[in-house]
Order: sequence, then C-alpha cells, then structure tokens
Amino acid sequence: MVDVKLFGSEYYMRAEGLDSYTLIRDKESGWICYANLSGDQKNLLSSGIVYHGIAGNSSTWRNDLNIPLHLQISLEARKNIIQQNKNNLEGVTTPGQVTSTLVTPINPVSGTITGLCIIVDFSD
Repeated sequence: MVDVKLFGSEYYMRAEGLDSYTLIRDKESGWICYANLSGDQKNLLSSGIVYHGIAGNSSTWRNDLNIPLHLQISLEARKNIIQQNKNNLEGVTTPGQVTSTLVTPINPVSGTITGLCIIVDFSD
C-alpha cells in the first residue's frame, strides 16, 4: 500500500507521489513506478523505479531522481484519451454510431419505484 495524489476526472486521471513525481503502473511488473514522458509527449512510461511513498514518513519519498516533477502528457494527447474514454463508456465506436453491446441497455420503467437513501455524517 502506498499513498498517492490523483488529478483528473472519470475520463482521465494522473497520479503523483507525495514527493510530486508523476507515477504510473508498470505494465510488466504491476508495481506503481515513477514515470518518464515519451519523446512525443503522448504517453507516460515507467522508469522501473518502484514508488514506496507513505504519508507521514518522508523517508519513503524521493528527491534524488533525474526526472522532472509533475510530468504530464500533452494537452492534445489528454483530449484524445478523454474523448476515447467517453466514447467507450457511451458505447460509441465511431462518431455517431452506437454499439448496443457496449452500453447499459435502456429499460423502460413503469409502476411505483421505492428508493432508499442513507445519509451518513462522519465527524471528520
């Protein structure tokens, strides 16, 4: 378990360690690692250096990496990912075409519906 900061929305999210380096999950090892930016600035790539950050324990944070802080892919790349993820969630395979197998089917509701709402007030 590690502590991270997340930035973004349901369509695109970027993670940073508590030491402000950008993070990404390494595809080969599955570990959360420090990220580098690809040459075309369209992708974050794993450095292979595993992140171990824990809140309240600054000895687990790094400040000795030759990687810039707060790395981000280009705005154009983010926009493309956001649009692709929106399309995937809405079941759009090509603009204007909806594939019903990718979306939740719309079922008409009739009759009386009873709902339950539980409100929880945490002291903190």
